Amino acid sequence: MLRPTPHEIDAAILDAAASLFARHGVSGTSLQAVADAVGYSKAGLLHHFATKAGLARAAVAACRSAAHDVAEGVSHLAEGPARDHAALTALADLARRRPGFVALMVATAGPLRGTAEAEELAPVAADLFRAFSAPPPTPGVVPHDPRIVRIVGALGALALTSLALGGQVEASARRCLVATSYDALGHGHPPDRSPDQHPTRDPDPPSTSADTPDKDA
Repeated sequence: MLRPTPHEIDAAILDAAASLFARHGVSGTSLQAVADAVGYSKAGLLHHFATKAGLARAAVAACRSAAHDVAEGVSHLAEGPARDHAALTALADLARRRPGFVALMVATAGPLRGTAEAEELAPVAADLFRAFSAPPPTPGVVPHDPRIVRIVGALGALALTSLALGGQVEASARRCLVATSYDALGHGHPPDRSPDQHPTRDPDPPSTSADTPDKDA
């Protein structure tokens, strides 16, 4: 079996951290908890990300890059059901590989509300709603546009379901995941195939060489 590359290791750590941040917030997540989630010692984790602040910055940056890729990947499609289905398919593929990223993308309405990380994740919301040809909801304002509410519901269903599956989104589960979120948008039965779209990629984790050991985490 091939050993994972440093990039793959960093991406797995970021995904685990993103999942924990989405559920508990950054302040409620320790480096030890992240280390436990990926099967590392805390010292081993510090070899990759020397501070919790650096890890949080890298996780946010990775989510921003992934959301941007999703939006760009469907930008050539006209607004409508086909584009919605393509966007959900791209997000489901991302959730299969990195469920924590998708969970963190929609966490600004939960544990991250009002935090600095939520502000840094603002471009994520803009890109996610751009993928569906819609403006993002205004923070702190209850949306009344049914389309916006449906998009929020579709994103929430996809994120929570993929996280509950622990990233084990096989082909049949992927179809159900997309179909459930697509139905939340009010379109009914999804098409058999999605339009061609650019694949999303795992974002390159930012360099952490400038980080110093975290004394508080």
